[in-house]
Amino acid sequence: MKTIFFDFDGTIADTSCGIVKGYQFAYSSLGLPVPDEEFLRKNIGPPLKETLRLLTSQYDEDTIDKLAVEYRKYFSATGLFEMDFYEGIFDLLKAMKEKAKLGIVSSKPQPFIIEILERNGLSELFTYITGVSLEFNNKSKKVRLDEMIADNNLDRSDCIMIGDRREDAESASYARIRFIGVLYGFGSRTEMEGCDTAEDVTSLRNLLEVFCDEESLH
Repeated sequence: MKTIFFDFDGTIADTSCGIVKGYQFAYSSLGLPVPDEEFLRKNIGPPLKETLRLLTSQYDEDTIDKLAVEYRKYFSATGLFEMDFYEGIFDLLKAMKEKAKLGIVSSKPQPFIIEILERNGLSELFTYITGVSLEFNNKSKKVRLDEMIADNNLDRSDCIMIGDRREDAESASYARIRFIGVLYGFGSRTEMEGCDTAEDVTSLRNLLEVFCDEESLH
């Protein structure tokens, strides 16, 4: 049976509103200059502390830690729910569930992912979920994807990763599985250079229908 792994932010849902507000809250709470909103949006995707290091390279690690704590304070209470699912994504997921096992591989904390899925009646659609812990000592996305495939004895030729950032493409390459980059998320067309891409959810569904209907190599 085929397995489809999805990134979450920028692939299943537009979570930019809560994420941007979380960063704005964190910087304001510490009395630091708040980065430009467009700059914040362009850097959505990587793990929290990695993103904060990109946004505020002039600050020391102690400040980064404090910003991360303040961000999580806002996001866990409010920002988690300031999001919209992409139009057509519910129908896509339900249709693919009939043909494949579904998984989520994300840099978002796993408890947050599970809560969002449960609140929206989507939790039963996913067989595999890997996010990060609320600690900050997590394995990279590529390692977690690779381990999930290995630990569940999945055939790599029957697996595919869907995501909107270069990190997702690199994770799929590391795990030796196929990849489709979505162009409606937070990434750019340049990031997806050399990758199969989908302009919108409808295009993604068409590509996944083809993938699911392919005969297994084994």
